[in-house]
Amino acid sequence: MPSIDRSPPLVTRDGLRAASGPICFVIFPALLTVFILVVVSRQHILAVDFHHSYWPAARRVVRGLSPYDKDWQDLRAGFGFPHSAWTAIVLVPFALLPLRSADIVFTAMVIGALFATLRVLRVHDFRIYGVVLLWPAVISAWQTGNLTLILGLGIAAMWRYRDRALVAGALVGLAVTLKLFVWPIGLWLLATRRYAAFGWAVVSGIVFNIVGWTVIGFDQIAPYERLVRTDTRIWELRSYNLITLGQINGMGRTAAYVLQFFVAAIIATACVVIARRGNDQSALVISIGLCFAAAPIIHLHYFALLVVPLAVARPRLSPIWLLPTLMILPVVAPGTWQLLLGATIVATVVTLLLIRPAQSPMARAAQGSPVHSN
Repeated sequence: MPSIDRSPPLVTRDGLRAASGPICFVIFPALLTVFILVVVSRQHILAVDFHHSYWPAARRVVRGLSPYDKDWQDLRAGFGFPHSAWTAIVLVPFALLPLRSADIVFTAMVIGALFATLRVLRVHDFRIYGVVLLWPAVISAWQTGNLTLILGLGIAAMWRYRDRALVAGALVGLAVTLKLFVWPIGLWLLATRRYAAFGWAVVSGIVFNIVGWTVIGFDQIAPYERLVRTDTRIWELRSYNLITLGQINGMGRTAAYVLQFFVAAIIATACVVIARRGNDQSALVISIGLCFAAAPIIHLHYFALLVVPLAVARPRLSPIWLLPTLMILPVVAPGTWQLLLGATIVATVVTLLLIRPAQSPMARAAQGSPVHSN
């Protein structure tokens, strides 16, 4: 009678289930990221914003020239620096490197800022680190090479150290100086009665600007303002906000701005009301939503900031983390349905986080509830 092989199978159902997590949430996102890195590098579109705007502006500062001179500006072609003087100063160390090397270093720093944001917010679920790499907004953020993910790290650190007035205030002052569109985080400080931190934010913002414009030259403020106005006019019909949505659907420019202002005012009011009720976390979620609702220009990579409220309120993987992966949108010239898709995803994420606001250990501790560990 033939013997029966009773040895356990080499591959079991439980083994496959255990392996699926690392494969789906670590190996696949990592390989996809490396693949995109190789492709964009070969096509010479790695860190395009940094390559064509940030590094040249910082290089001019090193040479004693203004980053706002007209001789190298062509905003329609992607050459120009409509950013603050302090931003140019912060970027100077990269200008000491060869351009291609600086592209790589800055890209690595941006991706590192994404992971650091999750660590600062005490996200220990390894699957989330992979999922965020699949977000089109995150891919756009590191591929274009801009400050969005670095700003996210600053906001995350502000939340973690929100009760240290000097630290929180300085972080907000720095973030707003680098990129004005995150000013609602300052409103959050004010709404949550963190008056000392708000004061430090104002003071630090003034100091950063004084230092920046002292180095660049106060006579360059007017050219800087002209650049910002020109950049706004170029991008306001190719942005992910109500201004673009209104204008491409027949609304006048002024009416579109009024519409966005009205919506932003409602969201800002909600932020203040909820903050006054003592719900700091929900108010932060709304303030980040206000960043998207109030800015005259919203690029695709701005939506990468959603990682902050999600990490604060959902430190373990849940279906809501997958919603931003659906934001497969063009980098420029979005149409009506694409604008509505982006707005719907943001609104859905914010709403779901408001429905069940207190999920993270940090949030429960802030609310005065006991924190249990499993």
